[in-house]
Amino acid sequence: MSWSLLAVLLCVLLVRGAGPEDPSPECSDEDVRLLPAGDNNNILDALYGVLGDVHGTFEICENELWKKVVLCLNEGDGGTELWTMENTAVACRELRWMAPGESGAIGHTESSRKLSYIPQCMGSEEKLEDCSTLNHTGNCDAPLVISCSNSSTSQPSPSLTISSATSFTSSVSKPAATSPVSLMESSTTAVSATELQQPSLTTGSCLHSRH
Repeated sequence: MSWSLLAVLLCVLLVRGAGPEDPSPECSDEDVRLLPAGDNNNILDALYGVLGDVHGTFEICENELWKKVVLCLNEGDGGTELWTMENTAVACRELRWMAPGESGAIGHTESSRKLSYIPQCMGSEEKLEDCSTLNHTGNCDAPLVISCSNSSTSQPSPSLTISSATSFTSSVSKPAATSPVSLMESSTTAVSATELQQPSLTTGSCLHSRH
């Protein structure tokens, strides 16, 4: 077999092996990687087990995709945890955003702190301008508004408001004091001022990805 034929075969093999680059984000080189724990893939258990008794917004890695998690501890109800993922907003009377360097703030770079500890819709770095700030008043009786755009289509989505006179789509069952809240099938519920003493949740429409 001639050298020229070998060279041609080698080129063919190299071209076939050099396929398109995988566009999916990788998690292993990022700051926080909290994988689901146990057979039921309870991400809250993994998050809560590492960070402890904290409130705030964190990033977790699930199936090689980075997502935002909001963890709200309702101290007045025996320590009930309420958590949401991705494009969700949480109303909680005791919610506060954990500052960088605070106890439990693990392994964050300066750039990721800006995304992880500010109540803000998160998307890809170049699409952050498509998402408006999450306005939290610190009072469950006052409106909590989130207005975001789809980071793929850049089309604005409707604002979502939680108040004592607003109906919204709930994505969780009523929390139990001894077990984490699991995501349930959505149903529309009217919220009263009394119910707003408990953490409440609405869904937004931002797409979230690793920054």
